[in-house]
Amino acid sequence: MKTLIEHRKALIPNFKVEELVPKEVLNDLGDLAILCMDVKLLITAQALRNNLGKAMTINNYLLAKKEGFSQRGLRTPTSPYFKKTSLHSSGQAIDFTANDMTADEVRLHILTNLDKYPYLKGLETGCSWVHVDVRESKDLVIFPEPNTKKHANVEEYLAWLKKELTK
Repeated sequence: MKTLIEHRKALIPNFKVEELVPKEVLNDLGDLAILCMDVKLLITAQALRNNLGKAMTINNYLLAKKEGFSQRGLRTPTSPYFKKTSLHSSGQAIDFTANDMTADEVRLHILTNLDKYPYLKGLETGCSWVHVDVRESKDLVIFPEPNTKKHANVEEYLAWLKKELTK
């Protein structure tokens, strides 16, 4: 019988725990740190990696020659980016880049393949990385709408994104 840690790690065969949590959490908890991440987020992250067919960079502080990324998964109160209300703080969000794809290309992939990501309920726009989260929501929330601070309608954003990527 698998332990809870083994079960969680089996959900993400292409990721290591340190890609999802900051160094201090990894140092304090070791493999137990995987329990800080929401199962739906783990499933979503692995589905993205499988379906994109590209390596993804979340946290890379153990591999980077310099500082690297360390706050793109779980964020703790010691993080300069910590907010109590952020889904990163509850292990329900990641920021990432995918090799050989722009953030908008990844967003287009997500929006045209939503059936492959049933738990993905939050998608941030207007940045050079991809933010996804598994918030409690019936529908996907896209934020902010381009050039505004409000949430975007999925169909309207998809049409805008397709137009932007063909320029």
